[in-house]
Amino acid sequence: MAETNVEAALAGAYQTECRSLLTHLGGAAPFVDWASADDVELVRRLIAEEQEHRRWLVDALSDRGAAPPPCAQPTEAGALAYLKLDFLLSRVIRDKRDRIGSHERHAARAAGDATASTPMARILERSRRHLAALERLQADAQRGSPAG
Repeated sequence: MAETNVEAALAGAYQTECRSLLTHLGGAAPFVDWASADDVELVRRLIAEEQEHRRWLVDALSDRGAAPPPCAQPTEAGALAYLKLDFLLSRVIRDKRDRIGSHERHAARAAGDATASTPMARILERSRRHLAALERLQADAQRGSPAG
């Protein structure tokens, strides 16, 4: 039964990553008035790291003989283009905070299982860094200066 709980936690963490608005921010980037090219590069790096998170979770599930669930897309993803940068970042930051809370709950369910808790801890640590980077980007956008 513990196996099933750990697999469910990994699958839940995978779904959490799939529903991230940050992942879809890249598609909106050409239509958003970014403060600088560095901002766009930062967002691309964060998106690449989120894609890596999904791969870690798929690997952890595969190691257990399980498959990831279908990747559900967030309904809000289609409404990211053409928004003002500070409003857009507010939504993505709120979403990132929600994702961190979800990851914390899934990690607690997988605690004690090293093969599951290790990637989940790495994802949580990175997600917190992503949140801090997005908050800095938002503060810089609100000041009207490029992030740096």
